[in-house]
Amino acid sequence: MRVLVTGGAGYIGSHTAVQLLNAGYDTVIADDLSNAKEDVIDRIETITGKRPVFYKMDCKDKNAVRDLFLTEKIDAVIHFAAYKAVGQSVYMPLQYYRNNLDTTMTLLEVMEDYTKRKDTLTPKEAATLDDCLVVREMYARGIEFTPIDIFTAGSRNCKIVDGKIMPALTSIDGMGEKAADAVVEAAKDGPFISRDDFYNRTKVPKTVVEKMNAMGLLGDLPESNQISLFDILN
Repeated sequence: MRVLVTGGAGYIGSHTAVQLLNAGYDTVIADDLSNAKEDVIDRIETITGKRPVFYKMDCKDKNAVRDLFLTEKIDAVIHFAAYKAVGQSVYMPLQYYRNNLDTTMTLLEVMEDYTKRKDTLTPKEAATLDDCLVVREMYARGIEFTPIDIFTAGSRNCKIVDGKIMPALTSIDGMGEKAADAVVEAAKDGPFISRDDFYNRTKVPKTVVEKMNAMGLLGDLPESNQISLFDILN
């Protein structure tokens, strides 16, 4: 049986992972490391002699959670991905509601969908699964990846940056070869001052620009070139 432990790098989650591995379960950990460190995975391996599969990810990200389920063929879930500091929750109730409820709802929705049709994937999902399996195998062989930097990444081919693989711009969902080439050329002319500026200089479809922004690839670029009074005051 393959068990997913969300928040598995935390105190409770890591102890649970140790018990699962010792009991013979294949164990997968998903954690955004907001309250934990990645070296916990090494410690789990030291204790058990087995290394759990680890995904650094936000469990509110439905696409990422779905890809994990498809790749790892999850049979059961133990859910610990939540904020738990009682004192802090009194002063930050909305953040706690947002994180704890969204992670739980996202997980339940993906589990329901996965259970209904895990053996009837769409062509796009099947292709995504193939990519995920390749990436998992590369991680297992010690090959590391580094996030895309729009000023460094190649348009159509991966690059080796500091000994790690940086995916090509065309690996971004919806990014065609010509659009990727345009990003590389536009980046040569200097920094972008807003998402509108990025769109105007690259002609990348706005839906892709929004995906790139959601992925954090555009940094903290404002939506438009206009400067507000609040920007000046800050």
